[in-house]
Amino acid sequence: MSLDEDSVSNDGQEPTPNAFTIEDLTVGAQSHGFRHTEDGRSFAFQVKRGGLRMEVYHGGLSSHVPPPGDVSSVAELSVNGLDLYDERSVAAVVRDAAAQAVKHERRPEQSTTIHASLTRLGSVIDGI
Repeated sequence: MSLDEDSVSNDGQEPTPNAFTIEDLTVGAQSHGFRHTEDGRSFAFQVKRGGLRMEVYHGGLSSHVPPPGDVSSVAELSVNGLDLYDERSVAAVVRDAAAQAVKHERRPEQSTTIHASLTRLGSVIDGI
């Protein structure tokens, strides 16, 4: 599933510049998804234990699943009281998280749940 808020990208092409897009948005108690911020950087988010964590990656990455060292900023927001089964509500809080993401410096040996999940998802897709 793809939710393109500012651009339509049905042909598999990259979104237009200055377009915030969410691709593969999964709603529910453990909502998650990924795509691009308005400045074109990739991001991934995951809802866990009443909170949303978004990782925004450095621009110009060649990998579809960036390693933990490529995280440039992070946002963590509470999702208490949010309807996690409503696609528009989840998309709105993700857009808010992108706007509130703050610079993050990570030690190379640290890993993230989002990266691990996306790596596994990439392996499954490659196997299809």
